[in-house]
Amino acid sequence: MVTVATLISFIFAGLSLVAILSHTAKIGFWRDTLTENFGWTMILSPVFFILVGLVLQKVKWKYFQINTLVGLLTFMIALMGLSSSIEATKGGSLGDFIWGNLNNFITGPGAIFLLLIVLLVGVVVMFDISFSQVMELFSGVGETLGKLYFSPAAAANAPGVSSRFGTG
Repeated sequence: MVTVATLISFIFAGLSLVAILSHTAKIGFWRDTLTENFGWTMILSPVFFILVGLVLQKVKWKYFQINTLVGLLTFMIALMGLSSSIEATKGGSLGDFIWGNLNNFITGPGAIFLLLIVLLVGVVVMFDISFSQVMELFSGVGETLGKLYFSPAAAANAPGVSSRFGTG
């Protein structure tokens, strides 16, 4: 049974890829279905379907595990909701549903904040990284930006914030 489901998932992945890359009338129904439901995030659907098939086969490769599938799904859901916050049709009917309900429940800014958190959680789960690794990444980016934009000599001479663009 798993083999049949995997085969169907790979067929959906191939069909999605062809529907996205070509504009033939014969598979226009599938492109329309993907666009209507997922909006622009339909470009991730071939990856999603391939991942489903490989997870069902229990492939022992690092990036084809259940956490990657759950993380990608979470990431896509957050992207659909955020896209619908900009324009109702951008996230598809699923994104519009997510955004509409969250917007009514916790207001627009709260919904955007929640969806950004969900997006971050999706990335963390997808790549199987810990919270401390995420914090190390952000601190490393902060240190690099600090070195690029703030010179130690200018900071010692000026009480305000100094950058390569002048003192502030």
